[in-house]
Amino acid sequence: MEDFLVCCVNFENQVTVSLEMSWDFPVEKDRFYLEVISENGTGTLNPLKVQKYLHGQMLNITPAMSQNRMTQFKRGYENEIHHFVNFLTGRVSELESTIDEAVTVMEMVEMIYRSVDEQ
Repeated sequence: MEDFLVCCVNFENQVTVSLEMSWDFPVEKDRFYLEVISENGTGTLNPLKVQKYLHGQMLNITPAMSQNRMTQFKRGYENEIHHFVNFLTGRVSELESTIDEAVTVMEMVEMIYRSVDEQ
């Protein structure tokens, strides 16, 4: 299994997603983030920041948050794990993500592998 991946995924609606992933990359500390860039603004997760381009200026429209942003980001992952454990133990009957969504993700991963093989 690869320990590092950088790729661009082009979608039919002219959206391009750039991914950088690693489970064993030699960095000083783990980093978890998401950045969305568009012609109308930007958004980042960890820390949460939303900016919108309006009347020729970039405005910060990040909602006010009452708790530590890193704690909130980490709690999202913890909630996902708890939900999965609750599903496995029968406490909830359905997963938040459907099997169809998981299949779509696996198809995308397979396309990335095929793209590398075709190079």
